[in-house]
Amino acid sequence: MDCSDSCYGPGNSNQVTCAQICDPRSGTHSQMNFDAVGNAEYAYRNGWCSIGTSYPAQCFNGTYYYSQTLGSNHCVKVGSNGTCQDPDALWEVTCKSVVKCTYNCNGQCVKSTCT
Repeated sequence: MDCSDSCYGPGNSNQVTCAQICDPRSGTHSQMNFDAVGNAEYAYRNGWCSIGTSYPAQCFNGTYYYSQTLGSNHCVKVGSNGTCQDPDALWEVTCKSVVKCTYNCNGQCVKSTCT
C-alpha cells in the first residue's frame, strides 16, 4: 500500500488513517545482479570486468561492485591500423556484475549508491 492511498472504514463510509505496511527488510543491504555496459580500448582487455578478481570489491562510478565477469564484447571502432586488435580499437563491453542493493519498503532490492 502506498502512503498516499486512502483507507476507508466498513462500507467505504468513513475515511480512516492507514499505515503503510513495509517490508521488514526495508533499509537493509543485499546483493543483486546488474549488467554494467561501457566502452574500453582493446589495450585494456585484461582489465575488462575485473573488479572482484584482479581488483578488490569497490565503489566505482557511484555503484559498489562485489564482483564481475565478462558477459559480452564487440568491436565498435577499429584502431589506427584498421583492426579491432589494435591497442586503440574501441570495444563495447558488458560486465555481468554483482552489486550492492538496499531493500525499499516494497521489498525490492534497489541498486545502492556510494561515493
